Amino acid sequence: MPQLSAISGPLKGQLFPLPDTEVTLGRKSENTLPIPDLSVSRFHCRIEARADGHYLIDLTSSNGTFVNGVPHKTHRLAHGDKITLAETAFIYIDAPPGEPAGDEAAVVMDQSPTLLEPVSEVRQGRLARQYAALVGICAALPSAGPLEELEQKLLAALLATFPADRAAIVFVEDGEPGRVAGLHRDPKRKSPISVSRTVLDAVLGSRNGVLWQVPNIASSAGAQAVMAAPLAVDNRTLGVLYLDSGTRASAFDEGHLELLAAISGVAGLPLAQALALDRLQQERRRLEDALSGDSEWIGDSRAFHDALKLVAKVARTESTVLILGESGTGKEMAARAVHRRSSRANGPFLALNCAALTESLLESELFGHEKGAFTGAIALKRGKIELANGGTLFLDEIGELAPALQAKLLRVLQEREFERVGGTARIRVDVRIVTATNRDLKAEVAANRFRQDLYYRLNVFAVHMPPLRERREDIALLANYFLHLFASRSPGKVKGVSTAARSILEKYHWPGNIRELKNVMEYATILGESDLIQPEDLPADIVDSAPPEVAVPAFQANLRDAKVRSIQAALQETEGNITQAAGILGVHPNSLHRMMRRLGLRESNPNA
Repeated sequence: MPQLSAISGPLKGQLFPLPDTEVTLGRKSENTLPIPDLSVSRFHCRIEARADGHYLIDLTSSNGTFVNGVPHKTHRLAHGDKITLAETAFIYIDAPPGEPAGDEAAVVMDQSPTLLEPVSEVRQGRLARQYAALVGICAALPSAGPLEELEQKLLAALLATFPADRAAIVFVEDGEPGRVAGLHRDPKRKSPISVSRTVLDAVLGSRNGVLWQVPNIASSAGAQAVMAAPLAVDNRTLGVLYLDSGTRASAFDEGHLELLAAISGVAGLPLAQALALDRLQQERRRLEDALSGDSEWIGDSRAFHDALKLVAKVARTESTVLILGESGTGKEMAARAVHRRSSRANGPFLALNCAALTESLLESELFGHEKGAFTGAIALKRGKIELANGGTLFLDEIGELAPALQAKLLRVLQEREFERVGGTARIRVDVRIVTATNRDLKAEVAANRFRQDLYYRLNVFAVHMPPLRERREDIALLANYFLHLFASRSPGKVKGVSTAARSILEKYHWPGNIRELKNVMEYATILGESDLIQPEDLPADIVDSAPPEVAVPAFQANLRDAKVRSIQAALQETEGNITQAAGILGVHPNSLHRMMRRLGLRESNPNA
C-alpha cells in the first residue's frame, strides 16, 4: 500500500498508509490526515486514488502545495516525491514488490521495491530501521548544497546504513559509466574506488537493482559482494549507486537491496539538480573567463590564495578598494574579480589608466565635457565616471593622477557627484571606485605628491597582489596555461615544458611578473621545434640568469661564460668604470648594468 512518510513538521517520523479513497490534508480536525501546524491551511490539499496512480491536488491553500520544491495545483505522485505543506513535509512511498531473477549467483530487484505484509517482529524492527535511514537521507539530501557536498553526504549515509566497505556514485555519460565519486569506510584509505564493469552493465542494461553474492564474479574489482541500483530521473539513468564488501560474500541480502533501491529513487532528483547546477556554473565561469581574460587567475600558492580570499570578501561589500602590487601582477584582473563577485556584477565595468593620458585628456576622460568647453569639444561627452554609474570604475596607476584631478576625484568619493568640464550642473552617480598602483602611496603622501585625504579615502580596503617570485609554485601552472593558450592559436608540435626549461623558469626572478612570463611563453612557443619547450627556446636573458646549480645546454653555458669574461675584462681595463666599460663593449651603460645583474656580477667587485 502506498504511504506518506513525514520527514518534518509536527508529524515527523510517522507513516500514513494511503487507502484507495480520497484523503484530505489540512489543519482542521475534519481532514482525513489532520496536521497540527498553523502554517498549514484548514483544508490544504487532497490525494485522490485514480486508475493510473495517486494525484495530489491543492485546495487553494494560502502557502501552496509543493512537490520536489515546485508548486503544483495538480500532480501525479511518483515514488520518492517530496510533498511540502508550509513547515510540514512528506515523502510519497509507492514501491511494488520486486521479482527475483532466479539465478543463485545474482538477485535482480525492481528499481522501486516495497515492503510485504505481514512481517515478523524481527522484520518489523529491521523495516523500522530501514525507514528511519530512508527518512534521514530524504531529509538531508535537499539541503546538502553543491554537488561535491551532496555526493559526500550521500556516500557517508550509505556507509552508515549498509555493511559495506566502499560506496560509490557512478555517473553515466553518453550511456557509458563516467566519473566516479567514492568513499572508503576506512578514513585512512584515499585511493579511487574500483567498480565492477560487469555489475554496472547489468544495472544499466536492466535498469534494475543487482546483488552479486558470488566472489569470483566481482573479483576484478577486489570485492566479495557487490550491490548496486540505478539512479533514474525522468525515464533516464543518471548513474548507479554502488556498494561493495571486500571481506564477506554474504554482506548483503535482498532487504538491503530493497532499501538501496528506495534510496536511489529518492536521491536521483537532488543529484540531477546539483549536477545540472554544477555544469551551469562551470560553463558560466568558462564564459566569464573567455570574455574577461581571467583564465590567468590561476594558482595554488599560499600568497595567491590569500589575495583571492581578500578579493572575495571585499567584493560582497560596497567599500572602495586599493589594489597594490608590481607591474604585471594582475591588478586589473583582481579589480574585475571584485566587480564580478559584487552586487554590481550586472552593471558596467570601466577601466582607465591614469598614466596613459595627459592631464587635460585624462580630465575629459574621467569627468566628460560639455559642447564648446574647449577647442575641439564639438559635442557633449560623458566621462568614465558617468558611464560607470551603477557599476565599477577601475583607475589604474592612481599614483600618477595630477593634483588638480586628485581634488576632483576626492569630491566624487565624498559627495558622489561631479561636474563635466565646462559645465555647471552637478551630476550624481552611484559608482564603486577601485584603484591600483605600483607606487608606495605613503611615500608619495610624505613627499607631498599625493593628497593625504584622498589616500585615506582610497585605502579603505587594500589588496596586495604578490609578485611572481613569491609564487614560485605557480610558475609551472602559469607557464603551461600560456603554452596551451598560444599553441591553440597556432597549432604546432609544442605540447609542454621540459624539466630543464621549467627549472630555469622557476629560478628566474621575474621582474615583469605574470606579464613577462606570458611574453616568454609566447616567444618559446614560436621558437620551439620539439614537443617540449627546451632551454634553448627561452630568451637568452632568462637562461643567462639561471644560477649555477641549474643545468643549461653546453652552448648556452659557454655563451654565458664568454659574456662574463668579456664584461670582467672590460671592467678590469677601466678599473670598474661602468660607462667606459660599456663603451669598450659597444653597449649602453644601462644595458651593461642589466647584464651584470642578470649574470650575477657585483658592480663593486665584478671579479668576485
